[in-house]
Amino acid sequence: MNRGPALLACVILSAASSLAAAAGDPASGTPSAEQVDRQTQAAASMDSHPVRGGQAFVHYCAKCHGPRALGEAKGAIPALAGQRYA
Repeated sequence: MNRGPALLACVILSAASSLAAAAGDPASGTPSAEQVDRQTQAAASMDSHPVRGGQAFVHYCAKCHGPRALGEAKGAIPALAGQRYA
């Protein structure tokens, strides 16, 4: 089973979320869509670290999103596997 794309998606989403939160609107705490897009593009351009990403996914993401990052429709947990930035 190849977890590479799912792990990379989780790492990118985590990095983009952290970076966007840091650059967001201090009054509301919510970043704009443009800020999130810029931070996602920046995170996607970073070097990948599959081993560290895999460890981070298992530690932070797999509990909810599952070991294959497929999520759970009944629990309203989104799939991370197969997501692509458009």
